[in-house]
Amino acid sequence: MRRTANAKKLPAGKVCSFCGGSLFECREKEHIIPNWLLKFQGIDKSINSFVAYELDGVPTAQRTQSMSEFLFGRVCGACNGGWMNDMEGIVGKFLPSLISGGSQVQNLSDDDRLVLARWVTKIAYCLDHALLEQPLVPDRHLHKLWRDADRLPDGLLVVAVSSPFTIEFDYFHMRNWFNRTSGGDLEAKLARLKRDHKRSYKVGIQFGRLILIVGFWPNAYERYSLVRNIHQPLWRDRGVDFDRVVAEDAEPFADHHDYLFSVTKEVGTCPSEPNRILPGENFKRITIQHQPTARGMRGGKPIA
Repeated sequence: MRRTANAKKLPAGKVCSFCGGSLFECREKEHIIPNWLLKFQGIDKSINSFVAYELDGVPTAQRTQSMSEFLFGRVCGACNGGWMNDMEGIVGKFLPSLISGGSQVQNLSDDDRLVLARWVTKIAYCLDHALLEQPLVPDRHLHKLWRDADRLPDGLLVVAVSSPFTIEFDYFHMRNWFNRTSGGDLEAKLARLKRDHKRSYKVGIQFGRLILIVGFWPNAYERYSLVRNIHQPLWRDRGVDFDRVVAEDAEPFADHHDYLFSVTKEVGTCPSEPNRILPGENFKRITIQHQPTARGMRGGKPIA
């Protein structure tokens, strides 16, 4: 189902980031993390620090505020009280059990998997546009999320991971990708990777034991590369290869932060032809990885 936008042109910053409607008459501030979920996790009164880092570890921006005041202001009343509210009503029925580890995403219906994928993508997009001066997610992706009610923006991947660690809330916002290449002109391929990298984005969000990862790689001729028995796709419209497994002698993870960062980072890409499984390859020690300077976001632990 496709929605249609109002054709009237309005000044930049005065329109809803999703539907393009006017904010003059009905501006609402969307809770980036829903109020009901903050209360369920017991962090509605917590203070969080959101820090932007370059890959060299130097912080470039910081925002500290109450989780209940963590808002995105460029949302109209029609979106906030319409399709966004509808998703909350559906997700709220099964999300608590996923967060506690009482159920797994594999048990969800196809319809519920789609709603969960759209719901977390909306959160990822609001995080991106609320916190970064230069958002990684292009405006057209927010518009497409609103416009196409039965799908997600072209090329998007959404996966779930069941974590051995639990935390009320945490997330990483990055452009770190595992990129596997085949033979050929390596220099030319690295140049192409750099171009694609600048248009990519990835967000990993954790509630309890549930990790949800939203990723976009712009090259439609490449497949997504995932770790077998770790990443569980919720949505994809491009080929996916489970071409890596966890090594038997893998180093243990230090904490939830280490695990969340690793499983988010290791969502990657590979050539369009299927790759063979590489038994024993440890997804914590990948060496074929392209990491030009990029900005990442990291959520701090709630402060009691």
